[in-house]
Amino acid sequence: MMDPVEILKEEHRNILRGVDLLDRLARIAQKGELLVDPIDNMVHFFRQYADVGHHQKEEDLLFTALFEKDETLQGEFSPIGELQAQHVEGRRLVGRISAKTSFSDDAQDYGSLIRRHIEIEDTLFPELVVSRFDTSEMEQLRVKFLEVEDLNTTAKLLALLDTVTYSL
Repeated sequence: MMDPVEILKEEHRNILRGVDLLDRLARIAQKGELLVDPIDNMVHFFRQYADVGHHQKEEDLLFTALFEKDETLQGEFSPIGELQAQHVEGRRLVGRISAKTSFSDDAQDYGSLIRRHIEIEDTLFPELVVSRFDTSEMEQLRVKFLEVEDLNTTAKLLALLDTVTYSL
């Protein structure tokens, strides 16, 4: 049974898989071929899997619980504030990727942002969570994560990554 941090880390690995595919699409676009359907599939994946599903767990559940434990984690210049700002920037870049006007540059910017962001979260979350939550609170958070998870949607979104992989 995975704890909340492990759940987020697993989702990070799936998001990084999407970023790797986006990088491949950007390299193809640099050679002159813009693959519209796979790009649209990746935009859908990032909006639904990363933003709706994954960020809901972070922003609505984990960050809120952390703020209740430690008010110093709130604010624009706190570690959590920086992560929230990166979520906003990621949403903006996905919008630009969707427009396909400067796809390769936007895809590369998004990939750089997300890789850096996930590295920070994977380092920071274990320390923040373990030091502030006891076993019972960790279990409550894990249950809340599972309650917001739509397994059918998750499976379809992960299958979308396979579809894009096979189309390349």
